[in-house]
Amino acid sequence: MMSNAHTDVEEKSQSLWLLACPPTIWAVHFLGSYALAVMWCRGGGTGGYWLGVSIAAPAVVALALIAIVGWNGWKRHKIPGGEAPHDGDTDEDRSRFLGLATVLLAALSAIATVYIGVAALIFGGCG
Repeated sequence: MMSNAHTDVEEKSQSLWLLACPPTIWAVHFLGSYALAVMWCRGGGTGGYWLGVSIAAPAVVALALIAIVGWNGWKRHKIPGGEAPHDGDTDEDRSRFLGLATVLLAALSAIATVYIGVAALIFGGCG
């Protein structure tokens, strides 16, 4: 038994999948944006407004997904009973650390997604 037992945290909930989600969402949006731009410009389109919108609109969806994952990470980070640094060898500290890492990766992925969306709106032309 642990002295600082939090019954909601178990070893099976210590998955790294949540940690990998924000960069994966950003990467899918990044590759999709550039694939769309290539197909649009190769097809004879001039780009402009509609190309920018067709890249920026999925950015909003990607940001919403990243926010959901970041919020989940924030909840894992803020489970009761611990203060930083989360360097103990307990399930709770592992969960808090993974939650904080997820929040930080979600913030970085959100910034990168915003940069792609803004660049698509500003430089939406082909050529």
